Amino acid sequence: MPGQGRRVVRKKNPTESIFLKGTNMKKQIFMILVVLCIAASSLFAQDVPRAEVYGGYSLLAHVGDKKSDFGDEPKYNGWLASVNFNIKPMFGIEVEGSGQYGNMDILRLNIGNIRAAVDSNVKRHSFAAGPRVTFRQENFSPFVHALVGYGRASTNMSATYHMVNDGVEYVATGTNSFSTGVVTLIFGGGIDVNVNDKISIRVPQVDYIPSHVGDTNGTLSGTNVPYTVKGGFTHYVRVSAGIVFKIK
Repeated sequence: MPGQGRRVVRKKNPTESIFLKGTNMKKQIFMILVVLCIAASSLFAQDVPRAEVYGGYSLLAHVGDKKSDFGDEPKYNGWLASVNFNIKPMFGIEVEGSGQYGNMDILRLNIGNIRAAVDSNVKRHSFAAGPRVTFRQENFSPFVHALVGYGRASTNMSATYHMVNDGVEYVATGTNSFSTGVVTLIFGGGIDVNVNDKISIRVPQVDYIPSHVGDTNGTLSGTNVPYTVKGGFTHYVRVSAGIVFKIK
């Protein structure tokens, strides 16, 4: 009728209705996936320790062509300790310290009534830190790391000279100590086998350790016998096994 407001009825577009329904469904699916990812990461994070403390036996051996001027280097027995601070489930920062010890027979001389011997005792200590990546599985966790730090090798040398001439015995002894500091690089990894949620067994950890030192010159105290320890690049492999304690 004239004077009355006209009521406008807008017809729904079937295509628009389907698009809106599809958009809402996509939003719902996206929100569900986000919630599931957060829940999964939260559950996984609960299983990853805040830190992993390791302690065990280590064996250090020289490899390659470079050898001591006094003969083949010994195999060094010692210890290795480290702490890995987990920043992410796979990524952490590792700090380690180690000590290896060995003895070397430098010279053995026995000619007629003359006997001479030179021995050395070597101590190697190092401290290093760097990133570590761990591939965590249900029963075991392989990892790799690259560390850099400082190492020091301390050597105690002793010499004994013994001679008998016309029934008179002559004995001379001398000792000397020196140490060399080097930048330490460590590249390697290992496998931790889970015992329970608090302890793992590391079987094993294997590292490649290259180093470079300069020449060392000196004279054995108590004698006039000079010595020179030539420097250069040396290459070592370290193998270690022990126990890992997980700190939640």
